Amino acid sequence: MSSWKGKSIGPILGHKIFVWSLKYLGLSFCYFLLKPVTYFYFLKAKAPRKALADFYQHLFQDNLSHRKLIRTNFYVFGQTLVDRVAIGKGLSKKYNFDSKGRENIHQSFKSGEGCLLISAHLGNWEIAGSILENDNLDVNVVLYDHENEQLKKYLSKQKTQKTVHVIPIKEDFSHLIAIKIALSKGQVVCIHGDRYTEGGRTIKGEFLGKEAHFPMGPFQLAAKLKANYNFVFALKNSKFGYQLSCTETKKETSVDVILKEYIHALEKQVKNYPEQWFNFYNFFEKPTA
Repeated sequence: MSSWKGKSIGPILGHKIFVWSLKYLGLSFCYFLLKPVTYFYFLKAKAPRKALADFYQHLFQDNLSHRKLIRTNFYVFGQTLVDRVAIGKGLSKKYNFDSKGRENIHQSFKSGEGCLLISAHLGNWEIAGSILENDNLDVNVVLYDHENEQLKKYLSKQKTQKTVHVIPIKEDFSHLIAIKIALSKGQVVCIHGDRYTEGGRTIKGEFLGKEAHFPMGPFQLAAKLKANYNFVFALKNSKFGYQLSCTETKKETSVDVILKEYIHALEKQVKNYPEQWFNFYNFFEKPTA
């Protein structure tokens, strides 16, 4: 069973400190402040540290401890959180944005069709959403509605720019109707394809040479709706820079084929940016029956 519970890590006080620092002391100071926070988290977060150590050992096929890579992972993760707030508060001009395959997304809209963008908890997806908004696209993000309510309310007050529309995943499956409507209107629907919650339907695939389980939903949606789909990742490639990487637009009715394509795209990005793998649990653990 996946140990991920769909909730953010960290107290609200910590978020408030960084938001205040960002406002009055600047982005570079926030990055500097992250260094002691990262070291403290590295010492305290035993379970995420162990999960990353196991993942990196499997990825690189050696017996290294990967301590430096894990610390880098925590530090870059902290930077992505700061970047989300900074861009939400209108500081996007402080960043450099590059893209590869971005034009593929626009192909879907030439004929008035929507597009399903499948991503992962690799890099900074919220940055990708901001880039697409700048292209005057209507962006919807499908999320598990398990985030801490107090934290969500606090962070929502910090945003000054237009935000993407959130489609929360509900037990009554009403989110499926919302997704279908958004696609029919020619809008972008973004969804993660790498995490599932306890009791959710999964599909198996070979990821990095080992069996792993992925959520059935995103791939089944693409197949049943015969929707245009792309695999999209936003990776941090410099201190204040991001690259949006997007595969070519496709349509496919086979869930297995879509999953295989997704895994291939995800593997490529993980190997290039291992420090930006932000799944802090045993990714290869089998779900309970």
